[in-house]
Amino acid sequence: MYISEFKSDLATSLVRSCKEAIASLPASICDASIYSFSIYCASGCTSFGVAFSTLEALNKKNESLASSYLKKLANKLSATEWPFVNYGFEFFRDSENLVEMFYNILHEGAFEDIDIDPKATPADLTKISTICFVDSISNAFAKLKLDGDFLRSKFIEDPFLGLQFGDPSSNELKMIVGVSELVNSPHWHEEVLRVFNGLSRKPKGI
Repeated sequence: MYISEFKSDLATSLVRSCKEAIASLPASICDASIYSFSIYCASGCTSFGVAFSTLEALNKKNESLASSYLKKLANKLSATEWPFVNYGFEFFRDSENLVEMFYNILHEGAFEDIDIDPKATPADLTKISTICFVDSISNAFAKLKLDGDFLRSKFIEDPFLGLQFGDPSSNELKMIVGVSELVNSPHWHEEVLRVFNGLSRKPKGI
């Protein structure tokens, strides 16, 4: 298998799954305004769902935090603070199967379009997987945006998009920032940098 083929297949699968998740948004938010929508992953991107929040939920969560700017920003940008987390996970089985196959081939060093040193360390392999996932996820969002999936009435004009983990490692924090740079408007990405950038030395979350 070619690693370029895997990236394309994963992006296509993620697009299909996200479209299904968007089509199945709960009726309870029919009058709400969705400002955030992210692909939500377990460690190593081994499982997927989506995470999202609404302006109404954010305002309610922040109403008692009048003087806590950083906490408000974390509530705004961190999926662990959102009401909908790992939503639509049942739509992502194909993506998870692709990732399982990816890791098997990666550890066997059997991709046809890259040379993997037989003595490659776990850190070396993590670098390869990180590039793959950042590329695939950012390409998936590019396609969703091109198709107009975020122009539906439930979404604000410029939603916050990206990748989220429940308890990100230092490398996963870098992935969050990397995907954000590729998929978000400058305004959103600047806020991501305030919350996530420079936190890679923290052992858990934000």
